[in-house]
Amino acid sequence: MIDQDEERVLLIQCSKGDRQAYAILYTRYMSQICRYLFLFTRSKEYSEEIAQDVFVGIWEKKETLSRVLSFRAYAF
Repeated sequence: MIDQDEERVLLIQCSKGDRQAYAILYTRYMSQICRYLFLFTRSKEYSEEIAQDVFVGIWEKKETLSRVLSFRAYAF
């Protein structure tokens, strides 16, 4: 589990293009996002595809992550 301070550091690092920090956030939240999306799609494949799109969008706008207070809230 990532505590709030550690997550904040990861978000700042990620906003600077740190792929390792991004990978930690991805690993931590990917399955949670997929499970949430499954409630709507009822399809594992669609849920995974949408979750991938979410993370691609997050990476494309990584510069804004330094202002994010909660990655979970931001991603969901």
